[in-house]
Amino acid sequence: MAILKDASHIVIAHYVSGNVTLLPLSPDGLFAELKPSHSWTPPHAPQKHHRQQSSHVHQIVLFEDEIIVPDLGSNVVWRLKWDGQEIQLKGEIGGFEEGDGPRHCVIHPDGRHIYVLSEISSHLTVHALSAAGPPVKRFSLLPPGDDGAPRPTGASEIVLLPALSANGSLLLIASNRDSPVSENDTLALFSVSLTQGDLIARTEEGWVKGLGRHLRGVSSDPSGRWVVVLGRDAGGVEVLERAGEDGLALKEVAHMEVDNAVAPLWVYST
Repeated sequence: MAILKDASHIVIAHYVSGNVTLLPLSPDGLFAELKPSHSWTPPHAPQKHHRQQSSHVHQIVLFEDEIIVPDLGSNVVWRLKWDGQEIQLKGEIGGFEEGDGPRHCVIHPDGRHIYVLSEISSHLTVHALSAAGPPVKRFSLLPPGDDGAPRPTGASEIVLLPALSANGSLLLIASNRDSPVSENDTLALFSVSLTQGDLIARTEEGWVKGLGRHLRGVSSDPSGRWVVVLGRDAGGVEVLERAGEDGLALKEVAHMEVDNAVAPLWVYST
């Protein structure tokens, strides 16, 4: 979910029903009503994969005047707009392969490219926001030795971290879950140009392995230097620091065993 820029509503993605709803807020930030004021239902077309028999919207990302909504069940990313009266369908980001299942996305700072993590197929795709059509880049998120055999879940989180120097590169991190060929899961690492969002490649390291089981939460602090990774079924909490000449590698700096860890929250003291 996310709060609209004018703070008038909370936008909520409902995974099971597939709806996107607006919950109105009062000027003091409290709920103005206890039920949604508006709802939008995706025009779902059933897919072949068993997890795509209905719409499953998975995330809300605000971009300019748009509400970006990855829909795992419909195999598209919806582009919506709230005009003050109703939620309108502005367009969609397509070009996904059968059974991809878009789950989460991030947008390049230049506003011209979007990176979409697909859960079912464990792939990353790069799309131009200005034009419809197939993705401009496509990468598997799975490490060598993992052939993509079926698993209960797949890729989970995606974060795009700022460059650590004026001429450095952004670091894109995507997490895998429930590998059938390894006891632990991995993070896939990509270097992204600071000025051209379609210039993306695997880092020299490529993957960080052995971080836990069923990686669920991945988050960075505002500086982009520190990353926390949570393993729900094993591995607890891992804190990583960006390393290497351009900050495109990750090294473990702290670990704590915590059961059922899923959602990190950074807290700052003064």
